[in-house]
Amino acid sequence: SAHRKDLLDIMTSLIPRSTVKFNKRVAALKELEGGKVQIAFADGEVVEADAVIGCDGVKGATREAVLGPKYPDQVAATYGGKYVYRSIVPMKEAVELLGDYAGDGHMFFAKGRSMMIYPISKGTQLNAVAFVHKPANHTLMTKEVSREEMLVDFEGADPRLVKLLDVSCFDFAKVYDFDFCQTRQSLKLTGSLNNQKNSGPNPSNG
Repeated sequence: SAHRKDLLDIMTSLIPRSTVKFNKRVAALKELEGGKVQIAFADGEVVEADAVIGCDGVKGATREAVLGPKYPDQVAATYGGKYVYRSIVPMKEAVELLGDYAGDGHMFFAKGRSMMIYPISKGTQLNAVAFVHKPANHTLMTKEVSREEMLVDFEGADPRLVKLLDVSCFDFAKVYDFDFCQTRQSLKLTGSLNNQKNSGPNPSNG
């Protein structure tokens, strides 16, 4: 897996700079008669294109354009019942904490929480994402939290995973759900991972 910045650098290096406009924000999209699409930017510029591919996130103009006419009540994304802490850890530190588990992709499960880890940047870094399933009492998409607050969410977890949280600079973000998609499928993983001798780390610790 690649670090997001590395991937973006590779992708942009393959595109002629003259054909790309950065620092532009789409204000509205409108499908015109004849199949063209009109794109209105926040700076006042209006252009037309044969097609528009929207990758502008849950607050982007694409959602309004696609869902607004038929599903206006579904334009705003709803909280999906879980939030995440995300961090990138130098592989040397990750190996010291997790041993061989740091060199491959793993998912650790416990009731109400889980953690996913996998190497990136040619194995020089470990990407770690910790999930917590519970209500969030704020409306922000991202929110600064203290290290102490984060550790409380994983109280009683395997000491190796807690240490990984403790030595890292994790970012907090809420995960949103999209109920409008009629073809959406749900996958549920259940089970128990006990912290037995010689076992891999898991959030449950028994």
